[in-house]
Amino acid sequence: MNNKKIIRNIILMLKFSKVFVVLFVIAISFSSCTKTDTPESKDKKDTTNSNLIVKDSTGEKISLVYKPKVGDIFRYKVFNATAAKELSPITQDKELNTTQDITFYITEEVTEVNDNGTITFKVKYDSISVLQKISSDGKDLSQNYNSNIKDSIYAKPDYVEFNSLINNPFKMRVSPKGEIIEAYELENIHNAVYKAFGDTLSSKDKEIVKEKINSEYFKFYLQNTFQQFPDFSVAKDSVWIKTDEELLTQFPAKRILTYKVSDIKTENGSTIVTIDANLGYEILEKKIQEKGFSATLDEVNTTGTGKIIFNITKGCIVNKTTERNAAMTIGMNIGGQKAKSVQSLYIKSVIELIN
Repeated sequence: MNNKKIIRNIILMLKFSKVFVVLFVIAISFSSCTKTDTPESKDKKDTTNSNLIVKDSTGEKISLVYKPKVGDIFRYKVFNATAAKELSPITQDKELNTTQDITFYITEEVTEVNDNGTITFKVKYDSISVLQKISSDGKDLSQNYNSNIKDSIYAKPDYVEFNSLINNPFKMRVSPKGEIIEAYELENIHNAVYKAFGDTLSSKDKEIVKEKINSEYFKFYLQNTFQQFPDFSVAKDSVWIKTDEELLTQFPAKRILTYKVSDIKTENGSTIVTIDANLGYEILEKKIQEKGFSATLDEVNTTGTGKIIFNITKGCIVNKTTERNAAMTIGMNIGGQKAKSVQSLYIKSVIELIN
């Protein structure tokens, strides 16, 4: 086999390796945008209105919306842990274990609430820390980053992006239902990146920075710090489902998120709603073929659970904890050569209000 074929085969296998499974980490966020938002409670009548708590013939219902006040400040600790395993030709048929723990503290200050309820936040990253570890064949490699410690790790180009976020506030607009609409006023962050490279970047390079760290960047990474709510009012034990289609690695799948209001209570003068969440997947296509290459999803198991505690009076998440698991076996045929990739992934996310 010539070098070009070898390189092509490696690229094809990488499509299904843990590197690409990282997309799954983001994709199954328990608050991302979805195409369908369907209630499963017996009463499907939409009673959403300007009141937070309404009563009808079926009892008490609550409209789940963000209604903070101008001047409100919310400080959050966000922890994301990922553990992945892979055994495949890419790992030389030796089990490769990777873990990554990311913790960041973020401050969100309400600066405006317009007539339709859209909220403008002034957002600031206060600190970021990252712990990464790779283990294989009895050998370990680890690296720690902390935005508060300016050591040799801090100075690595890999962390310029994180460094540029610290203490450089920007604005973010969020809908009353918890969807991030846009992030803007990002100039200070861009300038911090330029400065990190000694202002040696060309105009083209600077445009690349702007294109990468843009509104979609923050929507991608921060949407999970909010919870997107349905357009209808809910009562205790109400159930609703969100579905959409996406790629699980490279295989088309339908993601099914089921939410249930498990508790509504009054605590210290605030109405607190607890929502339980469950994640499921329906694989739409288990075999993919390209020229000289095919991949089959031989085995797959995905699960996910979550609990969201929301203070509807203050308009903020109090705690949001989600756990997700994925395990899959992928069979590959590359130019007549068969290979197998066995992968597993565990993700835990905890978002905690600390003020």
